[in-house]
Amino acid sequence: MRARALSLSLRLRDLILDRHFLVRGNLDSTCYVGHTRPFPFPQLDHDANSTVVDGYPLCRLPDCYNCATGPEFIPVHYDCFEIYRQRCTASPAEALRRLWILAAWRTPWHRAYPVLFPSPRVNKAILKTMSQEYHLPLLPLLYALPTEILHVVQAHSRSSLLWRCALVLELADFVSATDSRPLLTMPLASLESWERNGTPHLDATSATPLPMLITIDRGGISKLERLSSQTSYSGERHHQFSFMFLPPDYLSGAEAIFMVRFCLLFELSVVPCSLTPCWSC
Repeated sequence: MRARALSLSLRLRDLILDRHFLVRGNLDSTCYVGHTRPFPFPQLDHDANSTVVDGYPLCRLPDCYNCATGPEFIPVHYDCFEIYRQRCTASPAEALRRLWILAAWRTPWHRAYPVLFPSPRVNKAILKTMSQEYHLPLLPLLYALPTEILHVVQAHSRSSLLWRCALVLELADFVSATDSRPLLTMPLASLESWERNGTPHLDATSATPLPMLITIDRGGISKLERLSSQTSYSGERHHQFSFMFLPPDYLSGAEAIFMVRFCLLFELSVVPCSLTPCWSC
């Protein structure tokens, strides 16, 4: 335990902010394929021809056509991954597979328009765990604060390595506690409803195709539900969710893929730009 605490303490002091590696999945994002070596993350407007990592040119040019048509990658802090790998109790292969699902499936479908959400709230339980397991004596003073004040402290120290490490440990604990489930695929047009951590329900009664409402949060798709003709706007305001309305015509040909408590929509690239996600507030 002492060696483990020393290891984490060294990592908290010595994390290199711009050192990443790229995780790659297959074409439909359902399976981890591999990852690159660590490299310094390029800045915006970086010329793709100046740096190549494991055969892949690094590019952050806005509206780059080659990037838009290329394979999908997920950038990961290398040092964060080392903490995740040490903490996660799943096998190395399963830990990488689930990490890919959690990261890639935050995007609801391939090439979806990005939606930004507020930063996650502080998890006091994780701060307490860090204090007890890694012998960080000042943390009890922090997590003993009222929740509202702790959120203010976090808001004024977004770049602190403490919050990043807390998120990594929380992720590792979640992955360790999650049972592996087989891949389940079904036509989106046949789906009546689904909610995260639940079972998908098929639409076996409706004779008339109904539109679908997709609820999206920081983790990706959190809910799928058909809307009846009597559905009306409730006037509710949400800061943690974004919504997508799909008419019945756009459900044909698309598939819903479920794995490890999450959902990904496949072959939904035909959705027009007028249906980009929007805030309800």
